[in-house]
Amino acid sequence: MKKIIFIITLAFIVYSEGVKAQTDTLSILQNIITNKANYIGQPFSVLLNQLSLEIKYFSPSRANSNNRYKEPSTQFSFYFPWNPGELYRTRPCLRIYWQPYLNRTTSMSLFSQAKGAWSSAVASHYTSQIIQNIILEKR
Repeated sequence: MKKIIFIITLAFIVYSEGVKAQTDTLSILQNIITNKANYIGQPFSVLLNQLSLEIKYFSPSRANSNNRYKEPSTQFSFYFPWNPGELYRTRPCLRIYWQPYLNRTTSMSLFSQAKGAWSSAVASHYTSQIIQNIILEKR
């Protein structure tokens, strides 16, 4: 009986820590959205240098079916999904829109090499890009 109570208590603590971490992440991201005027028109490095969270995952988007070579936006997440079933855990995240659109071929090459993991090569690709808008994606 003591083992069952211990396991239930441990599970509750782990769950509570996960909820607390998600709440903390969400409040930090909401603060960025509140102050997004400070980042629009600036290179991504400005936001990156002031970000108190570590980016763990990125996902380039496609413009539309007519031009698959342009990347209008990129999702940046603070959780790395270890399998496709965990993609929902990449939220909350930031979606950054770029001005002008980026070369999606380069971004997808980096995405494929690292399976979406954030790295110094990925950071180098995005740091000088100009932010057009920032959106918070919760679910």
